[in-house]
Amino acid sequence: MKKSKVFLLLVYVYVCICVPCVCVQAQVDVNASLAIPNATYFNLTDAFNAINNGTHQGNVSITITADTNENTTSAILNATGGLSSYTNITLGVLGTGNFTVFGNGNVPVIVLNGADNVVFEGNNVSNLKGLTIENTTTNINTYALQLIGGVQNSIFQNITFKSAQTDELGVISMFTNSAENNENIYINNCNITKNSAANPRNGIFVGGFGTGKNTNNVIRNCEISDFFNAFAPTNGIFLANNIGIFTIHQNLLFQTAILNFLVGNDHRGIRVSTGEQINITQNTIGYANNVQTGFYTTKGLGIESRFFAIHLEQITNFIGMSSNISGNIIKNIDFETSSASNNGGSFSYGTGLFCAVVVGIPDMDSDFVLSDAFDINIVNNTIGATTGNNFIKTRTAGSRGMTKAIYAYHNGNTLVENNQIGGITALSSNVNIAPVITVLDFAGIGTKTIRNNTIGSRTTQHSIQCANANLTTTDASFIDGIYLYEASDKIIDNNFFGNWTSFGTRSIANSGATSSVMYAIGGKTTITNNTITHITSHNDGGVWTMDRSNFPHTEYFVTQATIIIARNNRNTHLIENNEISYIENKKNGTLLAVVGILISGGSFGTNSICRKNRIYNINSASFVSASRDLGIALDGEAGNWDISNNMITLGIEIVNKEHFIYGIYDSSNAQQNIFYNSIFLAGTHQLLPPLGQTVNSACIFTQPKTSATKIYNNLLYNARESTSVPVVA
Repeated sequence: MKKSKVFLLLVYVYVCICVPCVCVQAQVDVNASLAIPNATYFNLTDAFNAINNGTHQGNVSITITADTNENTTSAILNATGGLSSYTNITLGVLGTGNFTVFGNGNVPVIVLNGADNVVFEGNNVSNLKGLTIENTTTNINTYALQLIGGVQNSIFQNITFKSAQTDELGVISMFTNSAENNENIYINNCNITKNSAANPRNGIFVGGFGTGKNTNNVIRNCEISDFFNAFAPTNGIFLANNIGIFTIHQNLLFQTAILNFLVGNDHRGIRVSTGEQINITQNTIGYANNVQTGFYTTKGLGIESRFFAIHLEQITNFIGMSSNISGNIIKNIDFETSSASNNGGSFSYGTGLFCAVVVGIPDMDSDFVLSDAFDINIVNNTIGATTGNNFIKTRTAGSRGMTKAIYAYHNGNTLVENNQIGGITALSSNVNIAPVITVLDFAGIGTKTIRNNTIGSRTTQHSIQCANANLTTTDASFIDGIYLYEASDKIIDNNFFGNWTSFGTRSIANSGATSSVMYAIGGKTTITNNTITHITSHNDGGVWTMDRSNFPHTEYFVTQATIIIARNNRNTHLIENNEISYIENKKNGTLLAVVGILISGGSFGTNSICRKNRIYNINSASFVSASRDLGIALDGEAGNWDISNNMITLGIEIVNKEHFIYGIYDSSNAQQNIFYNSIFLAGTHQLLPPLGQTVNSACIFTQPKTSATKIYNNLLYNARESTSVPVVA
C-alpha cells in the first residue's frame, strides 16, 4: 500500500514538472450554462474553438487567469448557429489580475466573425486596464482586434489594445464584409496604442464593402496614442466607408514622442470620410501624454505634410438630422512642415497646412471641392485657448502657407456657435517668407451662422499671431478672421474678435492681401452685435484698391479692413450694432489705408443697411504722407446703401501725421443715403491736400456722381487742427 502511494506521488510530481501545461499552465477558464459547464484551456484560440463547435452553450463566461499566447493564428469566435449555440459571452480577467493575450503572426490576435452579444472587459484596477490584447509583430494584418461579419450588441471595455499594423486598417478594425451590420458596438475606456516594436498607422479603422453598415456604434472615453507612419497618411480614428450613425465621444488623442515625417502626407486625429449622422463630441486632441502636459509635436521641414485634428468629409443626412462637432478641445499642438498649402492670398480656398476642424472634401492648394448637402453644427469647441499664447504653433518653410481653425466647404447649413479660439501662432522658418492665418473659412449653398464665438482674447495680447516680431521680408503676413465665399445667407452675430497681430516689414505694395476680420463674397450677409478690437498689422501691402479714375485721389491700397462686403455681392445686406475699435497698421512704410467697414457690394434698387455701428481708434500709424484712416468707406462697386445712426470717432491718436481722415468716405457711383450719423474728428494735420482738392479730412466725403448722395440730419464735428488747409465737416 505504501509503495502504491509513493508511486502515485512520483507520477504526480513528474506530470507537474515535465508536463506543466496540464497542472499549472491552463490560462483560460470557461463556464457555461448549457452543454459542458466547465473547462480550462491553454489559450483563447482553444476556448473559442470549443465554443464554436458547441462544447459550451447558453450563457458563457471566459476568465483569463494568466498571460496567453495565441502564436501565429487568430483566436476566432464565430456567430452562434449550427454547432455553435450561445446566448451571450463575457470575457474578463481573474480578480485584480493584469494579463495579456499575445499574438505574433501576420493575422489579428482576436477575430469576432458575426459574434453577437459579446462583452470583453478588464478590471481597471489602479488605472491599469487588467486586460491587454497585443500583436507583437509589425505587418499589414497585425490587428489586435478585428470585427467582421456583422458583430452586434457587443462591448469592449477597460482593455489595452496594442499593435504596429502598417496598413490603414488599424489596431482595432471594424469591417463589414457582408450584408450584415456591425451595429450597437461600444468601445469604452480602452487604450489603443503601439506595441513595443513600432507605431500603428491608424488607431481605430471602421469601413468595409457590401451593403452592411457600421452603425449605431460608440467610441468613448478611450486614450488613442502614438499612431503614425512616416511614409503614409495616418489617423487616430478613421471612419472610412459603409458608415451609418456613429458617435465619437470623450476620447483623448496624444503623441508621446516627436513625429518625423519623411514623405508629405496628411496626419489626422479623427477622420470621417462618409456617414449618415456623425457626432464628434468632447474629445481632446493634443498633448504629449494622458495627463495632458507637453505638446503633440510633428517635424518635417523639407516635407509637405498637413495636420487636421478633426476632418469630416461627406455626410448623407436624413431630413431634419444634423451632424455635430461639439465640445472638443484641440490644443498643445506643435506642427512643422514645408507645405505652402493654399499659398494664401485674398482668396483662401483650401484647408491650409494646419486646420483644427475641417468639414468637406479639400483640394491640396488653390481650389476646393464642395461636398454634397448636409447640415453640421460646430459648437462649444476650444481651439487653442483664449488666455495665454502659443497653444497651437505652426511653422512652415513654404511660401505663405495657411493656418486655419475651422474650414467648412459644403452645401448645407452650418452653425458655428460658442467656440473659443485663440492662442494660435503661425511662424515661418524662412525670414523671407511670411505665414498666413485664416481663422474661419466657409463656402457653399445654405445658411452659414456664426454667433457667440470668441476669436482671440479679451485679455492676452497677440492671442492670434502671424509671424515673429522681428520678421523682415518682402512677403506679407496677414490674418483673415471669417472668410465666407459664395454662401447663400450669412449670419455673423454677437462674436468677439480681439488681440490679433500680424507682424512683418513687407516693402512691396500691391502684391499682398488685405487683412480683414470678416470678408463676405456672395449671398445675403447679416453682421450684427459683434465686438472687434485690438487688431494690429505691420505690413504695407494690399490687393484691395479704393479710388477710381473719376476720383481725384491717386489709387491706394487698403492694408486692413475689419468688415468687407465684397464686389459683385449683389444682395441686400445688414451691418448693425457692431463695435469696432483700436484697428491699427503699425508699418511705417508706403501709402497705407485702414478702414473700419469697407463696402464694395450690395444690390442696386433695394438699399442695404449699415446702421448703429460704433467705430473709433482706426489708425494707420505710418508717418508717410497721405495714409488714410476711414470709418466707413464705399468704393466704386458699391450698390445702394442707407448709412445711418453710426457713431464714428477718428484722429484722436493721430497727431502731427500727414494722414487723410474721413468718417464716411463715398467713392461709389451709386446713390447713397447718409443720415443721423454722429462723427467726430480730432488730432492735428499739416499736410497740403492732393492736387485738385481743398481738404484733407472730412466727417463725410462723397464724390460727384449722376445720382447725388443724400446727406441729411447728421451731427458732424471736425476738430482737427491744420495750419495749411481749411477744416471742414
